[in-house]
Amino acid sequence: MRRIYRNTLIAGSVLLSGSALAQEFSPDPAGDPQQVLLAGDKNGDPLETDGPLAVCFVPGTPEAYIEEITARVTAINAGLVAQRYVLGGRWPGGQGAPLEIRWSFAPEGLNIPNQIGEGPNTNELFSRMDALFASQGGRARWVLRFEQSFARWSELTGLTYTRITNGVDDWDDGANWGAPGSATRGDVRIGMKPIDGSNGILAFNLFPTSGDMVLDRAESWGSTTNQNRFLRNTIMHEHGHGLGIAHVCSDNRDFLMEPALNLGFDGLRQDDMRAGQRHYGDVSEPDNSFGNPNLLGTLDPGDNAVNYCDVPEPQTGSNPGGISNCSIDADGENDWYQFELTGPAEITVVAIPNGGVYDDNAQAGNGSCPSGNDTDSGSFADLTIDIYESDGTTLIATADDTGKGDSETIAVPVTAGTYFVRIYETGTGPAQTQFYSLEIMTVSTTTCPSDLNGDGATDLSDLATLLGNFGLGGASQMDGDIDGDGMVGLSDLAILLAEFGATC
Repeated sequence: MRRIYRNTLIAGSVLLSGSALAQEFSPDPAGDPQQVLLAGDKNGDPLETDGPLAVCFVPGTPEAYIEEITARVTAINAGLVAQRYVLGGRWPGGQGAPLEIRWSFAPEGLNIPNQIGEGPNTNELFSRMDALFASQGGRARWVLRFEQSFARWSELTGLTYTRITNGVDDWDDGANWGAPGSATRGDVRIGMKPIDGSNGILAFNLFPTSGDMVLDRAESWGSTTNQNRFLRNTIMHEHGHGLGIAHVCSDNRDFLMEPALNLGFDGLRQDDMRAGQRHYGDVSEPDNSFGNPNLLGTLDPGDNAVNYCDVPEPQTGSNPGGISNCSIDADGENDWYQFELTGPAEITVVAIPNGGVYDDNAQAGNGSCPSGNDTDSGSFADLTIDIYESDGTTLIATADDTGKGDSETIAVPVTAGTYFVRIYETGTGPAQTQFYSLEIMTVSTTTCPSDLNGDGATDLSDLATLLGNFGLGGASQMDGDIDGDGMVGLSDLAILLAEFGATC
């Protein structure tokens, strides 16, 4: 724990919102909580921090306030770590490597030291949140909102989470604030105490390798709008800093990690996902070898194209455009996929870069949000596709015909069996995350399309299959869709009966 005996505001990340910031800055320790905080240490208590910080302001905050606070933060950060950009350091592990993070609630009454000039105080998380959620299902509901917030990061990156308790209660072992994670204590710990009154600082959060989060007791965390989005977006934003993601500024997009809390959407947006996957990989990690592929299951001849990189919808609202749950996060990254093909077919594999052009800037040293730096997130990597035999080493075909920002396609006839697809980049390695979609479709190559089971004859077993699937939509050739219209119907039955008894 670094102790700082000076009048300086410091924390991991501080997220501010509300009218209390619309006052003129005056470092007068008397009066409201914000002015006490600006004055520095309370009662001479030392400031204590485990790492660097970012400060988040509500739009319209006076420039004098922003410049004063940001100057203090910048000075302290310079003494802790090298300059941070939009992406800071991650938890231990290689770039793009997946990670499991343990998290826990600190017990009621645990002392949380003076970290941003707010003074030391005891944790009031359980008593305060239990009261706020008493009419919403009680503790189970607000704990669920924390779980859902961490789960959303897990749905969109290579992160997984485990909640830790002391084995008896809903909280951890109660070790001193700042203690490292253990079997009975999270790597990320969550507490609550008075910070500066309502509508000022919402929370603060340290960067790796601490990641601890403190919420301001005074805020309206029980707001029910959009399934407690105010609480959930605050948690997801603050934990983003706990993952090593700094603030981003944009004049034409909305992102979770912008300095001011935004409730116009639910959770991570495109830039937030790209940052998370750059640090911790996509949801399929580790899939960097044919020995540990992403298993796609069984494909039948005649299956329509399926995108294997779809992103689950957020808890409320909808996803932004240009995102994917598959990505090349670094130079030399390989994503391997495995599938089983039940019959002879021409397989078509398409890798489609996803993204778009948006304004993307690091927050300035004085706390302001600059603009004018466009990022074309769909053009960071030149995608390449390989298809391999079941041994994972015998190459069948390669597609590397286009450049950055363009799709690649392979179409090749194969027999029934096990196959691997490898997606990777060639040329200059990507400096940022490249999203892509993976689509695979199959077209039967049998000379007797009415031979549904591929045994070389159109017979009673094929007729039984067709009749059993009659009326089925989204069907494949092996289901009985002989004419390829996606439906098992009368025209398919007519074809089969006309070819009944034929061999091939």
